[in-house]
Amino acid sequence: MVLNEEVRSVELVYAGQNVDVTETATSFYNERQRVEIDLIKSLAIDEAYGIGKNGEIFDVTFGLYAAEELTAADGKTIPADGLIEVISLDESGHGKAISDLPMGSYYVQEISTNSAYIVSDAKYPVIFEYAGQDTETVRITANEGEAITNDIIYGSVSGKKSDEDGKALGGAVIGIFTTGTTEFTKENAIAATTSKDDGSFSFAKVPYGTWIIREIESPKGYVSPRKKSP
Repeated sequence: MVLNEEVRSVELVYAGQNVDVTETATSFYNERQRVEIDLIKSLAIDEAYGIGKNGEIFDVTFGLYAAEELTAADGKTIPADGLIEVISLDESGHGKAISDLPMGSYYVQEISTNSAYIVSDAKYPVIFEYAGQDTETVRITANEGEAITNDIIYGSVSGKKSDEDGKALGGAVIGIFTTGTTEFTKENAIAATTSKDDGSFSFAKVPYGTWIIREIESPKGYVSPRKKSP
């Protein structure tokens, strides 16, 4: 409970010469100590591919779980690992639980994230302990106040350049572009590479998502592709 520092006045009034003892009464109410649990989320950013700056943070949710069985005053129980609340995040990556919780052990764990990221299965303990009679609200930030991070899912893209007869062609400039691109030039490409003598080409560390692979320049002796989409 929290200390009630309210000052109340009481008055003893003379009750007459035949009354040996006179008395009066007052009352005080103690608030229960409460807890605020929050967290900070940070998503990795890929500047080249524009990942992490398009509202991906709003796809992230966390669950607040009971780490042990909790029993309420009315006898109702929350089992260990029982989900108490789903926490959403604001644009800065901050999320806060709104449940009125009794003292006990809890943890937060990521439930969902943006499709370009790896979901973390880490559990971040949160222990609500009595903090003394002068503290109305105990504030706890999961992960000891540090931001909880997510890594981007990366893969690679590879292909082979050949002519109409299936002959491997080296020297073709190939670009990778964002969807919606209409002008296919080196300047507009996220990255560009040149096919090898066996016609092979590849792009490493490409984030999960949908991208356009397009030839920018043909090898010598071949017709260059149109730079605009049909």
